[in-house]
Amino acid sequence: MLIAQTNKDFTEMQLAEKQFQETQNSDYLRFIEATCHPNVARQQKSFPKKAKTELERLLSVVKTYFKGIMLPNLYLENIL
Repeated sequence: MLIAQTNKDFTEMQLAEKQFQETQNSDYLRFIEATCHPNVARQQKSFPKKAKTELERLLSVVKTYFKGIMLPNLYLENIL
């Protein structure tokens, strides 16, 4: 069940990234950031390398866009 939820989270974050690219609506990036809640951060230790790499990539997109725009989120700082 944990794997299914994690897969769903990744799918939704990837879709949000695509929607952001199409619309430039920063709410999609905020969704990605919010989806990386502490549970995902804790689960990260058990992720395969591919999942860790994808999580870092998604968070990098968020961090790059919001750099200088808003205060850093504590979840991002703890994950990256």
